[in-house]
Amino acid sequence: QRPLAQFKIKVKAHWNKQNEQVQVFDLHDEDDEQYDDDDDDQQAEENDEEMIEQDDEN
Repeated sequence: QRPLAQFKIKVKAHWNKQNEQVQVFDLHDEDDEQYDDDDDDQQAEENDEEMIEQDDEN
């Protein structure tokens, strides 16, 4: 048998009272996937600002 690999995983979880189950949210690695998340957040913010400007014109 090969030795087991060891991983350190950070997760965020909270108790869902509706279905009485624990919901777990993955926290991505700070080094690798943080940049992708930041890009997505920036795009979302830009889209929101554009929509707000259109609403102001109307």
